[in-house]
Order: sequence, then structure tokens, then C-alpha cells
Amino acid sequence: MKSSINKQSKIIIGAIALFISVAVGYALFSQSLDIKGTASAEGEFDIIFESVNKISEQGSKNAQANIINEGKELSIEVPNLEYPTAYANINVTIKNNGTMAAKVTGIKVNGLETEDITVTYSGVDNGDILNIEQQKNMDVKVQWDEDSVSTSANAEFTITITYEQVTDSTVTEPEEPEQSDLFTWSGPTTVSGLSEKGIEQVKSNNGHLVIPEGVTEIAGTSMQEASETGYITTGFSPFAISKKTVTDNDVTADPDYNIVKSVSFPSTLKKIGDCAFFYCQFMTGDLVFPDSLEEIGESAFMINQVSSIKFGNNLKTIGNQAFYMSLSLSGELYFPDSLTYIGKEAFWAQYDYNNFITSISISADTRYETDTFTNRPTPTVRQ
Repeated sequence: MKSSINKQSKIIIGAIALFISVAVGYALFSQSLDIKGTASAEGEFDIIFESVNKISEQGSKNAQANIINEGKELSIEVPNLEYPTAYANINVTIKNNGTMAAKVTGIKVNGLETEDITVTYSGVDNGDILNIEQQKNMDVKVQWDEDSVSTSANAEFTITITYEQVTDSTVTEPEEPEQSDLFTWSGPTTVSGLSEKGIEQVKSNNGHLVIPEGVTEIAGTSMQEASETGYITTGFSPFAISKKTVTDNDVTADPDYNIVKSVSFPSTLKKIGDCAFFYCQFMTGDLVFPDSLEEIGESAFMINQVSSIKFGNNLKTIGNQAFYMSLSLSGELYFPDSLTYIGKEAFWAQYDYNNFITSISISADTRYETDTFTNRPTPTVRQ
């Protein structure tokens, strides 16, 4: 009898110990859920804000956005909206920085204490799946409500993204982009330009162009083809948008045609074709390329006002005159180790006093021409 009681006691004690260990483990696991999301398998999944790409404003001044809390939060401050309907638009990149696929379950606005401001977002939706290292571009629009009766409006708040694990059985390859009527298409994943509706969309977005996720190529027109036909038929240059000949120089300064001031690229993009953004002279700010990009075509960004360029880690070639007469470039110009060739006059500047680049860093394995960096600093070669 005593032996039987001892056995029962041991069973009860073991069950209690097991329950306690499970409870403690669950408590610890639940604590991790507050930080990372919801999980049921080994591995780490972690969607973060990767970069702030562009801030455009209409009736707004000095809007700022900063990534905080190790990428977990986006802090936004819009200190001065001048009238109802005035807005600031912040374009950011989010990234799955973990080792597992993750699905977006929500986007939360925290600390917005006024009803006069509306915050909307596009580019990222509930249910979107980000595979490992995948990125998405997201626009956050902060606008003074048109029905507001207040005499002034400003906002300061943070944004967080909630997400959950996607099991291996549900992970799929990235889908082909929906054939949006904002673009013209020359293939299932190749955009060839803007439709009339797309042109109006870019204009209303203060010149910011967003290439959709899933696009692998931006089609271009070779200079030979353009000279033979008289037209640049594809891409986002003012000539392509105006559908006028390359000899009609008036279109380059016409704001109805030279509409692209900034651009966000998808994480799926592999190639930018010849002349794709040729003579987009009003393009300013930072130009950020995704890690997926492998090729930038001839004259692709010839003549612009971008201030800095960040190349992805898998870029292989830059074509002839790709960034010819990009005279506002400043600071360090850093080329990734993956780059094998930079073409003729790719970074040519008219005079040395047009140059604001302080240094150029390039791999010893990257080949370039004698006139690639005319009137630019001599590249420093990394061994």
C-alpha cells in the first residue's frame, strides 16, 4: 500500500513540475511574442523598418521621420501643416530581417492625439507575406483633414507593424505583380512606362513614382532605336511621357512631362533598361537601389539632380553614361564588391567645379574606363 502511495505521489509531483515548466516556458515565450509577433516553430522572424527613402510635402514644412527601437518603430513628426488638405508623404522600406517568412497582420498608429490629422498608408497591406530578406516600399501620408475647423494642425506619433509567422507549407514564391492600370507593360513582370492614369497619379503624389513589388525589369529604349525612330517609347523620361521626339528639347523643362522627382524600387527588381529615366532632371534626393538589382542600363539616369546613390549588394554592371551629368551628387560614392564593370562616361561631370563627391570607393575586381569618372575624384581601390 505504501509503495502504491509513493508511486502516486511521484506521478502527481511530476505532473506539477511539468505543468510549472510548461507555464514558465509559455510565459517566456509569450514575452517574446510582444517583441517578434506570433510563432510556433524554431527560427526568428522580424519585420523592421529598413530605411526612410523620401519625404514629400504639400502645404507642409520640415516633416521628419526616423527609425527607432532597432527598426521596430517609425517616428514621424509633422510640425507645420498650413491648411486643411495639406500633407506630408513619407516613403519607407520595410524588410523581413529574420530567418523565417512573416505575414503582416496590422499597422498601428501610436500617440496621435488629434482628430484633425488622418494617417493613411499604401504599398503594404494586412496579409502581405515577406519572405526572408524580402523588402517592400510603404508610403505613409499624414494629412490635415479637409473638414477640420481648427486654425492649425501638427502631428507627432509612431508607427509599428504587427506580424505573425508563416509556416513552410504556406510560403510561396513572390507572385507576379497585378497588371496595374497605372503602368504600361511589355511582359508579365516588366513595366514599360506610365499610363495616362499613372501620369496623373505621380503628379498628385508630388512627383514620387512607386514601382510595384513583383516587377523584375523596367524596360528601356536604346539610343540607337531612339535615333532611328525619333522617339523614346518606353521608360519614365519626359520624352516617353510626352510621346514627342528626342529632338524636342522643350519637353525636358516642361513640368507636365518632366514629372518624376523621386522613385521607389521594389525588392524584386533585377534590371533597369537603357534610357529608362533619361533626362529626369527634376529627380532629387537620395536614390536607393534594392539588393536584387543586377544591371543598370546605358543612359538610364543621365542628367538629374540626385544628391546621393546607394547601390545594392548584388549589382553587376552599370552602362555607358548611366549617371552622366549627375551634378548634384555629393559625399562618398561607394560601389559594392559584386560590381564587375562600369561603362564609359558613366559618372562624367562637365567641369571639376561641378563635382561635390568627396571620395569614390571601388573594388579591385571592378573594371572601369578611363573616362568613367571624368572630373570626379580618383577612385580608391579596395583590395
